[in-house]
Order: sequence, then structure tokens, then C-alpha cells
Amino acid sequence: RLTKENEQLVEESRLSRMQSNSEISVAQMNEMKQHHTVQLDKFKVRADRLSAKVAQQEAEIRCKTLEITKARRAGKAASKKAADQIHKLQDLLREKTHLLTVEKQGSSASNRRMS
Repeated sequence: RLTKENEQLVEESRLSRMQSNSEISVAQMNEMKQHHTVQLDKFKVRADRLSAKVAQQEAEIRCKTLEITKARRAGKAASKKAADQIHKLQDLLREKTHLLTVEKQGSSASNRRMS
């Protein structure tokens, strides 16, 4: 009978320890869950900050791209204007050269007639 009581006490003790361990485990798990939740919140905040920085940088890139495009267009327009002026000057030069050539030929012909 004493052995049976001892076995029962041992069993109760074992069950009590298991219950105690399981309560500790549940408490540890809750603590870990809370810790992970806090960490997750911190990562979300960091991710939001990074997303905001990326969005800002993308906006800056779009602005710079627009500025470059405007500058290129302005450069092309200035280049076209300069090219047009060069063509006008070349046409004028051709015309003056032609007139000078015609004038020379005319004076040569009149000089030949005189001599």
C-alpha cells in the first residue's frame, strides 16, 4: 500500500512539473510572440521609410529626366536655328560669288572689245 501511495505521489509530482513546465512554455511563447510582433512593427516602419525614400528619389529622377529632355529640345532648337543661319549665309555667299563672277566676265568681255 505504501508503494502504491509513493507511485501516486510520484505521478502527481510528475504531472505537476509537466503542468508547471507547460505554463512556463506558454508564458515564454507569449513573450516571444510579443517580441516578434514588436520586431515586425519595427521592420514595417523601416520598410515604410525606405518606400518613402524610394518614392522621393523616383520623383527626383523624373524631374531631372524632364530637365534633361527640355535642355535637349532647347539644344536641338538652337542647333537648328544656327544651321538655318549657316545655310542662309552660304546661299548669300553663293549669290555674291555668282554676281562677282558674272561681273568679272562682263568686264573681261568689255576689256577685250576695247583692245
